[in-house]
Amino acid sequence: MRSLPLVLVLAACSGGGDGAVLTFTATDAPTGVGRIELVLASASPDSITATRQRQRPGMPHEEDVVYYRQRSSVDAITGISSLAGFEVRIEPDEALVPDETFIPFALIYDQADVLIAVGTVNDAAGEPSAVMIKPGVVAAYDVTVVALAPDVDTAGVGVGQGHAVVCDGVAGSWRSGAVWKRASGPQIRLLLPDLAADPAATDAMLRGSDLDCDQYPADDRDCDDLRTAYHAGQVETCDGQDTDCDGRRMELVEGCASPTNLACSATGVSLCTEAPTETAAAGACLPTAACGCASTGGSIPAGCAVCSLGWVTAPNGAMACAPAVGKLHIEQCDTPGCTVDVVGIDGPWEVKIAPEEVGPFAARLPGISTGYVYLRAKYLGTAPFPANTISLGAAYIAVVSGQGRPIMTSVNLDFADGVMNQCTPGSSGNNPMQCQP
Repeated sequence: MRSLPLVLVLAACSGGGDGAVLTFTATDAPTGVGRIELVLASASPDSITATRQRQRPGMPHEEDVVYYRQRSSVDAITGISSLAGFEVRIEPDEALVPDETFIPFALIYDQADVLIAVGTVNDAAGEPSAVMIKPGVVAAYDVTVVALAPDVDTAGVGVGQGHAVVCDGVAGSWRSGAVWKRASGPQIRLLLPDLAADPAATDAMLRGSDLDCDQYPADDRDCDDLRTAYHAGQVETCDGQDTDCDGRRMELVEGCASPTNLACSATGVSLCTEAPTETAAAGACLPTAACGCASTGGSIPAGCAVCSLGWVTAPNGAMACAPAVGKLHIEQCDTPGCTVDVVGIDGPWEVKIAPEEVGPFAARLPGISTGYVYLRAKYLGTAPFPANTISLGAAYIAVVSGQGRPIMTSVNLDFADGVMNQCTPGSSGNNPMQCQP
């Protein structure tokens, strides 16, 4: 066991009687401590990045997280029999690190190298606070130690949980940082230096907020910075997870065949849901707009709706009157508590929904109680369509009723009979669109 007080230094320095004395308070400290890593994070506001991250990999819920970046480090402490009352003094070396204030974090590992607790110097609000490590000055601080339980990666980081994040590099695995969630306040993420780029690095100030090392920073198209499988550009699969970070509760994956509709020569789209046990399960194939959502007899299959838009005649064909608004009746939403999502669109369209004809329109509409939804379709393309074109696109809508089981319906965007040469605005200023459920 080391004698107390213990003097740790940032680098070789001369003299004594200066620095910061940290005394550990550990009312719920874990047993079996293997070592303590003291990380001195930068106290500069520029080094702390708050962003919104996916709370659970497969869910749209988000939470606040706060990033801290290591500025310097001290030697690891081993051979500790008890954390309660443990005391350590850190001396400065301004020639190596000119900063005089740091936010210290004590990362406490067990004998199996598992993160089992964290310690911070807290302010009156319970947030991590800075300490002064200055020549000629000795300041005393209390470090509050909180025990952590390991988190399950597929379930997110819960209250009282945490873990060390390990990344793989050319030279092998390295500890990228740590993440934990306190009883209150945002989740905390501590970024350590990129040892894959520099094995001797002690400063993480040059790192972006990319804790999982997937080259997608958390503030740039990465909704889950703890797992490399989640970031923008990922190919979506029917595994019930939002791996491409587009925020959709369901996904439409291009490229499956439509075995139930032999009249369709075009490919369909495979529907991915949050869980394989839900109604629209993985592998279910829906026809695209080219199939017209109709059988060879011309009848409309159950669950499909045909919406007719108004059009104007152009020199080479017809152009959509945009935007066009139509009214849909969704029987599942006759009971309060229904949610409707626009989860996919075929063709160059913007499709949004609203509870009223005048809007406001959005891609998601929660809390429907009347059973009726107004759908606005706006053509975003520039080329006119041939006059003999019938179906020009489709919107895929997911309906979640009080039972919580999603039901998919497709809305085809078709030419309207008798309006090829005119486009009469409705009372709201929008062009008419008639939808038949």
